[in-house]
Amino acid sequence: MGNKLKSFAFAICWGLFGLSMARAALDTWPALAGNFPRWPLALLSALAFAAAGLRLQFQAPNLKPQNCIPLLIPAITLLNPVSNPLRDWALLFGAMGGIAAIALTTKQPNHPTTRFLYPLSLGLIASILYLCTLAPTVGEADTFEFQVNAIRLGVSHGSGYPLYLLLAKLFSLLPAGGTAAFRVNLSSAFFGVTAALMAYALARALGAPRPASWVGGLSLAASIGLWSRAVEAEVYTLHVTLIGVLLWLAISDQQSAISNQRYWLAFVFGLSMTNHLTTILLAPAVAVALLPALPAPRLTPHALRRNPTLHALLYPLLFALGLSLYLYLPLRWPAVNNGEIMTWEMFRHFITGQEAQGALRLDAWLTDFSRYAIVGRKALDQFGWPGAITALLGLAALFRKRPSAAFVTLAAYGAFAFFGLSFYVPDPDYSSFLLPAHLVQVVWIALGIHTVVEATALFTTKALGHEFTRNLILDCSLFIVHCSFFFLPASLIWINLAKVDQSSDWREYRLGQTILSQPLDEGAAILADSELIAPLYYLQVAEGLRPDLDIIVLAAEEYYRAELDARASAGQTVYLGRYLPRLAEAYYLHSVGPLTKAKLEPSPLPDHVIPPGTNFVGAIRLLGFTLDSSTAPTDSQLPITLYWQAVEPPPENYLVILRLVDSVGAPTLISPPEVPVGQMYPTAAWPTNDVVADFHNFTLDLALAPGGYFLQVGLFPPFSNDGLKNESGGMWITLADVTLTEPTTEPQIQNPVRMRFGEAWLMGYDAPDTAAPGSQVTATLYWMSAKDTTAQWCAEQNCRPVTVRGGNHITVSRVVFDAPNEGGEMSLRVGVAGENGECGWWPAPPAPSCELARLSVEGAALAPNAINFDNKIVLDTIRIETAQASPGETVIVSAQWRGLAPMDENYTVFVHLLGPDGVVHGQVDSWPVQGTRPTTQWPINQPIADRFEVRVPDDAPRGEYKVEVGWYLLATLDRLPVVTASGVAVDDKFVIEGLRVGDR
Repeated sequence: MGNKLKSFAFAICWGLFGLSMARAALDTWPALAGNFPRWPLALLSALAFAAAGLRLQFQAPNLKPQNCIPLLIPAITLLNPVSNPLRDWALLFGAMGGIAAIALTTKQPNHPTTRFLYPLSLGLIASILYLCTLAPTVGEADTFEFQVNAIRLGVSHGSGYPLYLLLAKLFSLLPAGGTAAFRVNLSSAFFGVTAALMAYALARALGAPRPASWVGGLSLAASIGLWSRAVEAEVYTLHVTLIGVLLWLAISDQQSAISNQRYWLAFVFGLSMTNHLTTILLAPAVAVALLPALPAPRLTPHALRRNPTLHALLYPLLFALGLSLYLYLPLRWPAVNNGEIMTWEMFRHFITGQEAQGALRLDAWLTDFSRYAIVGRKALDQFGWPGAITALLGLAALFRKRPSAAFVTLAAYGAFAFFGLSFYVPDPDYSSFLLPAHLVQVVWIALGIHTVVEATALFTTKALGHEFTRNLILDCSLFIVHCSFFFLPASLIWINLAKVDQSSDWREYRLGQTILSQPLDEGAAILADSELIAPLYYLQVAEGLRPDLDIIVLAAEEYYRAELDARASAGQTVYLGRYLPRLAEAYYLHSVGPLTKAKLEPSPLPDHVIPPGTNFVGAIRLLGFTLDSSTAPTDSQLPITLYWQAVEPPPENYLVILRLVDSVGAPTLISPPEVPVGQMYPTAAWPTNDVVADFHNFTLDLALAPGGYFLQVGLFPPFSNDGLKNESGGMWITLADVTLTEPTTEPQIQNPVRMRFGEAWLMGYDAPDTAAPGSQVTATLYWMSAKDTTAQWCAEQNCRPVTVRGGNHITVSRVVFDAPNEGGEMSLRVGVAGENGECGWWPAPPAPSCELARLSVEGAALAPNAINFDNKIVLDTIRIETAQASPGETVIVSAQWRGLAPMDENYTVFVHLLGPDGVVHGQVDSWPVQGTRPTTQWPINQPIADRFEVRVPDDAPRGEYKVEVGWYLLATLDRLPVVTASGVAVDDKFVIEGLRVGDR
């Protein structure tokens, strides 16, 4: 290649890299540009990097221009008008890593350092990703249980998980700082890294080259399934690591003449069973690997060759040795269960996983075809269609080159996929059971990349005759292919990072601290639900807070009621951390912070209560309130306790609503209506001799402007705007002046943009891509402006002003508008009065407004009588498939939902069977689609088919039944209201008839 052409190639590669670097920097820190246009600064960066590239070429004339191809990786961002700093930096660092890898492998291809470059860099990148997103403290559900049991060397649910608990205990002792829970979480991060390395090793063992194996390993590390489990205490990352070790030993055994690997295989198999019982699913794959080789002569120690019986017995003995770690369970059981001895039946219950056997339906592959769609969707969620197609290419190539190894991997994948078809549990656990299948898939992806590289090399070699040209184009082609496949793990990083990041999640920990700082009676009991138990019990065990309290979680509602009655009758104070119905028939209920105190006698008014300036007239009086603080950031909550008294029996149930009004009396934020005292003490049940303490945590909104507000309270009947009147004839009582301050955290922006209007930058927006005709759409705008200004928001021709607050941080504006009743595309534009807009990265003439997005209005329009749950979810159809059932049988209810807006919370759907007595006789509460389609992952306006199996209790009364369905948020028990086309709430459930329960 001529020197001029070579110099030109260097200048182009380095110049485009400099241009990409400039875009990343200016999108990350837009203030760097000052008042100058961005493109001149970017061009200066491009010229500087191009000059540096030319200088490098002159200093090292032997460098090949094709070695600079990785520098072109981030240039793809220059063609994308969408701003995404995380994407830009991921590709920039990937390009620099590619250059470093080429430099090292080209200079010293056989040096030991070169051989370890790929696994070391893979481990380093995975470690950085996991440490940056690791949860800092106590988690929920199983995560909390593993954290506590690792700290105290306890026994967890299910199979006990002794291997993980012992290893996590070691991590909890590390001098790494942070909370004990954080150090336990480190164990999952560590094993997530080793899982990625095992994927790399397994791909290498099957013949994939280092670059392809590296891409496969990083794809697994950055997949939503593994990454989400690597940032919290869970057994799954260790499980995937051990599955990788077993597959590596089994496949390596096919090529080895030494039987020591079989000994290790037997031992590790038994050991892995003590971490997760689904290791047994790998038995068919191991059998496929070993059975053909059993008759072959093996090199074994001399004593074993002379004694074949000892040789045969050694395998089960080593398996049993690994499995013997289960002895931890009976040895530790008495220490954590008040001296109770673990019986054989209890031990067998753990080691056979009997707790989960009710969720296993081995005939599901034949009777429930919807499960295939669920498993297929979970596979596509990890690596998309590019990963699926590449994996199929890799499997096909493996069958051609090493059919026995292909059968081993296929048996492993098939076993775990079959388990996914058969095991009915909700997410996130359901997705985690498929992680070993994803491990196999990334190995196939690595082999598929190798297949594409081989095909590219073969085609280039045959198509081009001139040796120099052939070698040049071959090198370029191979570099381009490898760089193209790098986009798979790179895209997973920038797509998944925000989804899995728990590094700032202190909510549960702080909730636990708040509760345990309340004036709780000495020696009291807290009956907590499965979520609240986590921070309370963790703080008691790990940090020694309130060791005098009995903190209890039980399996069912009736057990809670029996425990409450027994402890209260024995004179122990009982606090409730979960909802229990019909308690007002036997107890006086009072809030103590977020807890509810169940008492057998009424309470007086405390001394420290602030009386209101005016009061309600009628049956209920507000005696006063306590406000923890009158100052709060807009990204926090206002905790307040209200003190009520019924002066006469209330004629109906009133709901408590809080709101903030500004200085001119305009409402700015309204809370959801709530039944007093944690949804458990309806006003119609209030006795007249009791003062009711009623706690509320009023959640604020980032869109609120910092400043002074008035906090008000009202009492309203359900689904009514006609509230209880106060002494002045109004419906609200002003409680206090509150001051809201700037938020303490940066908001998560769904769609980053960089649009400049004078001194105001639009940093991004949250809005759906699609909407149903006639539905309500919410758009959130994120600004950074040096001063207060007014923006103009336009949805097609419908424009309105939007206030933009100035400051040195990102502020939030929110716009609500209606999608048109007809399908089509809708232009969403934004501008600032008196300023021309710099609308994107590419240079363009200034414009008075910039197009932010195009909203696609598609699908079926909402019918006037649509069952619309708070403009979030619409019920299209519902049908009782089982019109006649007997007690003890199962009723099938099918439904079809649609999401009307993006949802930040995972809502729970309930299906209740209402008997002829109006009481619930049978119910299902779960996430949609058998727990596998959380609402945060719903596409907009796409049908979601759902199916519920509701068992009729054996003692259910005979007669005509109704079925009611609805949605609620588990953390607060707040139901989504059913709203009319005008947005008026009319109910919180939908009821249909058509079920009869009786003897057949």
